[in-house]
Amino acid sequence: MLVWATRRLPDYVARGAILAALFVLVVVLQIGLTSGLRAAGAGSGVALALAGFAVLGLVLGTNWAIKRNRMRRLAAIEAARLRQGLPDGPCCVVWSSESAGEAAWAPEATLKVRYPRLARRLGVEGAVVIEVEIDDGGRAGNLRCVDVWPSRVFYRAAAAALDGARFTMQGGRGRLDRTVRVPFVFRISGAVRRRRTHR
Repeated sequence: MLVWATRRLPDYVARGAILAALFVLVVVLQIGLTSGLRAAGAGSGVALALAGFAVLGLVLGTNWAIKRNRMRRLAAIEAARLRQGLPDGPCCVVWSSESAGEAAWAPEATLKVRYPRLARRLGVEGAVVIEVEIDDGGRAGNLRCVDVWPSRVFYRAAAAALDGARFTMQGGRGRLDRTVRVPFVFRISGAVRRRRTHR
């Protein structure tokens, strides 16, 4: 089963939007403060200088607050990355659908799998194989992680989608073997250029 996630907006796009908004705010504040001081009786040069100092203080204070907040966020992300056992940089999974054979059991409905949030943010792809036992009603249970890479967060995401899911037999097979291995591959759209295969 292939699980796709899309990349978030790059940091430089977010930073550009913040800087554009700050620029507009600075211009509006500069004009407003200068006009207000001139209306209060200050000379043009004095009003312009006082407004400039006020706006400069605001810009420097905002810049300091943004940097401090960013450092806190990065520290929190790093702590969460270590807790979840994710690698310290982006990593990709190479996977071919031709390598997986036809399964004896298939889910009745599309499984809803959530891509682990931090893994998506860090650009980490992953893969997991889960062994499930299917009861007489076709419900999946007794999940067991056979293989997972690079972190168990991918197992937890896949297991949450599989737990209690219903399966049906494909083509009358699987009457004796009620244990099925279900592979999940977590990919980020745009992370790797996909190759076309001609048949």
